[in-house]
Amino acid sequence: MFYDKRIPTVMFTTGMYPEYNSERDTPSVLEYDWMEREVEYIYNFIVALSVGNAPEFDPSKAVAEQYQSGSSSVVPYYDCDIRPTFLGSSDPSVFLKKWVYQYLKYPAQAVREGIQGRVLVDFVIDEKGRVTDVKAVRSPHPLLEEEALRVIKASPDWRPGRIKGKKVRAQMSLNVEFRLEKKK
Repeated sequence: MFYDKRIPTVMFTTGMYPEYNSERDTPSVLEYDWMEREVEYIYNFIVALSVGNAPEFDPSKAVAEQYQSGSSSVVPYYDCDIRPTFLGSSDPSVFLKKWVYQYLKYPAQAVREGIQGRVLVDFVIDEKGRVTDVKAVRSPHPLLEEEALRVIKASPDWRPGRIKGKKVRAQMSLNVEFRLEKKK
């Protein structure tokens, strides 16, 4: 291991094992190899940061370049500069409250059989704000899946998402929850 005199060495003493600072505390308990590798890694990392240029990373710039270059036709919802909005809100819970749960009908057969759970639904909001490519990713039962897909496919238009002012296709994933209340 190489040491640089310009960077101060700091030693931390903490209770890392039960025998620490007791009569059974012996050097054989310590894992010197692991500690040496860890210190060497930290030392090399600090030297690389102090000697080299500061790392540059602007997530919005990287995302914009990726999607404007045309390498991907669908943008994840949270990567949009301006996210798709439903009834003036970009919060997905508003879509669930004001649309999905308002028009969701619990299948009668599912109620009789006591079927409940969450249906994970993926869909795309296209450049015109239409909901397309609706599919269930995970579902506890086909009856629940069918109802969740029906309601989301019937959604009114959204305001599309944008990256650098350009309308993009944005993909969303939502959990539609079907929960039965227990009789009292």
